[in-house]
Amino acid sequence: RAVVVFLHICDFQAAEKEEKKPFDFDEWCKDIEQHPAFMTDLETGLKGRYADSISALQALKYDENDAEDKQLTAERHKQEGNKHFQYKKYRWATDCYTEGKDYSV
Repeated sequence: RAVVVFLHICDFQAAEKEEKKPFDFDEWCKDIEQHPAFMTDLETGLKGRYADSISALQALKYDENDAEDKQLTAERHKQEGNKHFQYKKYRWATDCYTEGKDYSV
């Protein structure tokens, strides 16, 4: 009976070793770049609109109906514009700055 238990444990350990893959940093980077919160290049759809997941994240970030101070929202737009400017995405930077000035006091 002890031999059967031992063999069962060995089979379990062998199966456990097969299931684990080593961590692949490049694979992880590809996966994380597909997440809307970490995208560096935002692609628009056929009608020039962003995907629903990206639009939802932007709504959370720039929600006008929130009790948040307008100055803080303007500052967020400015920071976002600065990031786009840093990546030489001048059109997106201009859009962020333009939207942000509507919130400044």
